[in-house]
Amino acid sequence: MKKNVLIILFIGICIITGCATTASLQDRLLSENELAVMEIIGNVQTNFEIANYALGLIVQPSEERIKNTAYEKLLEEAKLNYAGNIDIQNINIYFDKRKRRWLPFVGFWGVFIYNASGDVIVSME
Repeated sequence: MKKNVLIILFIGICIITGCATTASLQDRLLSENELAVMEIIGNVQTNFEIANYALGLIVQPSEERIKNTAYEKLLEEAKLNYAGNIDIQNINIYFDKRKRRWLPFVGFWGVFIYNASGDVIVSME
């Protein structure tokens, strides 16, 4: 009886945690004052992966880590297509899917895949 209750509890926690990873995030939003002195010159999109060890099968990486990785990947993509002193603003990040990988002597770990987009800006000052 106790074993069945523990199994049901574990499955419930996994389902709840799995559903929590589908949220979207926003970062580096431009205010109206900033928009007055900056020009949006384009938009970039990218997909990226974040490996999460330990409880990577059920625990999503931290929000700060997701936002920082998205910014870095979008900036890399923007530098391939735009020249000058550019930056990325108005970043939107969406959870895509989770994959499991097996490493010998380490065990299972999770890889979280995200889609991100952001505006490429240049200062007009």
